Amino acid sequence: MKFNEELKKMQKQVGNIEEEQHSFAYELILECKKKAKRNFVVILVLAIMLFGSNMIWLYFLNQYDFAGEETTIDSGNGTATYLENSESGDINYGKD
Repeated sequence: MKFNEELKKMQKQVGNIEEEQHSFAYELILECKKKAKRNFVVILVLAIMLFGSNMIWLYFLNQYDFAGEETTIDSGNGTATYLENSESGDINYGKD
């Protein structure tokens, strides 16, 4: 009889331990879900900010003309235009 009582006590203790372990595991899973949602929101916000900053840079850079400056010289015989920032340093001699 005494053995049966001890066995029942041990089963209760094991049951309590199992319930505590399940609740701890459940809490860990809930915490991981919260972190995953938070990380997803942060990643989404950062991606939107990166896209937005790139669009702003493109907008401001497209406002300027980087083709180069032209210098026009009128010598009486015709007009010559020197393209200052062109890669080949071309001179357009114009009309004679």
